[in-house]
Amino acid sequence: MFTNTISPFAYTVATFKVLLNYSDVENRSVPWYNQKNIGNIFSAAGYKTFWLDNQEREQLATTNVFSLLSDRFGERIWTNFGDYDQALIDTFNARIRAQLGSKNLVLFHLVGSHYFYQDRFPPSFAKFTPKDIPYQGLHIQNDKDKQIVADYVNSIYYTDHILKE
Repeated sequence: MFTNTISPFAYTVATFKVLLNYSDVENRSVPWYNQKNIGNIFSAAGYKTFWLDNQEREQLATTNVFSLLSDRFGERIWTNFGDYDQALIDTFNARIRAQLGSKNLVLFHLVGSHYFYQDRFPPSFAKFTPKDIPYQGLHIQNDKDKQIVADYVNSIYYTDHILKE
């Protein structure tokens, strides 16, 4: 687990273009999709590589960063788009765990806290409510805004649970 890490961009797609390969922000002479990525590197080192994804799979791989990245992994599995991220853990246990060797790389691509936040966690993880959200320090004006913040915090709470799994 990395700590003190800063994303080079404010959105996932741009970040992933430089995150898992030899590409970098300053040098764009070779397109990111022509660079070796983490799947290639670990496979070359003798690892079994697995990509488990809980986000929507784009049918046109040429337009989807995650499809292009995952193509370099030995096994790729997409869960049903819209499922909670627990689906990744369940899929890992049902389909991957028995295949693990002595050297493995398993990448989990979560939905995490993408909008709509209220859809990112099961009801049992609705720990925070609008009454738990203060107005101070936030740019919120009413209880509807507070509910959005509470849903976001609950999505983080749920993601923390998934990461512990």
